[in-house]
Amino acid sequence: MIDTSKLTKAELHCHSDGLLDPAMLTALNSAGHELNIPPEGLRRRCPVDSITQWTQEYTPYVSPHLEPAALWQPLLIEQHVLRLKVQRVFYAELFVSGLLFAFTDIAALIEFFHELRHRVDEAAGSEMRVEFVICVGRGPKEKLERQLPRIEALHAESLVCGVALAGAEADYPVQPLKTIIDQLRDLGLGM
Repeated sequence: MIDTSKLTKAELHCHSDGLLDPAMLTALNSAGHELNIPPEGLRRRCPVDSITQWTQEYTPYVSPHLEPAALWQPLLIEQHVLRLKVQRVFYAELFVSGLLFAFTDIAALIEFFHELRHRVDEAAGSEMRVEFVICVGRGPKEKLERQLPRIEALHAESLVCGVALAGAEADYPVQPLKTIIDQLRDLGLGM
C-alpha cells in the first residue's frame, strides 16, 4: 500500500468561493477573524457534493457572510493555500471568478489582484505554485463579452492563466463563443 502522505500532489478546479468549511471557520474564528456564521449550519451544508446543493444550500447560506468579497476572499484563499502546503501540494489552480467584479474600476481590480498574488505567493513559499483561473458561467455571448476586458487586463499583468466555462452545455453550447474563445487563446490563456 502506498503512503499518500509522502506523495506530492496537484489541486485543480477549486473554486475560491467554495473554500469555507467548518474546519476553516474554526481556524479563522480562533485567529480573530470572526465570521458571523453558525458553525452547526455550515456543518450541515458541508461537504458539498452536488451542483444542486451548491446553488440551493451552500452558496445562499455562506455568501451573505462573506461580503465584501474583496475583504474575505483573500483571507480564505490564503488559509486554503496554507492547508495545501501541509498536504504537500506543489501546484494548484484556483478559480477566482467571484473576484472578477470586486471593483468597478479595472485599474483597482488589477491592483487588488497584484496584492492577492503577493499574499498567495507569500503563503505558498517556494514549495508551491498557485495559478488563478477565471471561471465564466455559461450564458449568452454578451455575458462573456462583458467580462472580456477584465480578463484581458488581468492576463496582461500575468495575474490569471486561464479561463473555464461552467454550466450545462446543452443550454449554452460553446460554438457561439468560438470567436471569443479563439481571442482568449490567441492571448495565451489556457482554456
